Amino acid sequence: MDRFYAGDLFEVESKMYTTAKILVLARSIITKEHFYLISIGSFEPWNERVITVDNRFERAWITPEELYYLAETDNVTYLGNINSYKESIARVLSPKSKVA
Repeated sequence: MDRFYAGDLFEVESKMYTTAKILVLARSIITKEHFYLISIGSFEPWNERVITVDNRFERAWITPEELYYLAETDNVTYLGNINSYKESIARVLSPKSKVA
């Protein structure tokens, strides 16, 4: 793949951890587009690295090299887009009890 989009999932093997981590590519747009990786386990940023693009809404993707920069490694496996897993996620997260 030569382009990655917000919502794409990756498994990253990092020297910081003994197990691989699953990350999702996130994008926020205020005055510029900002791309960063978020941990699926904690919904926190993977690190402080960000790719910023000046052209709002004109470039909604990043390159593999930019992905490797964000992940701080090239040991990255593409898992698909989160939208392809939404039904499975909804089943797992189905309401168990009402919050008071």
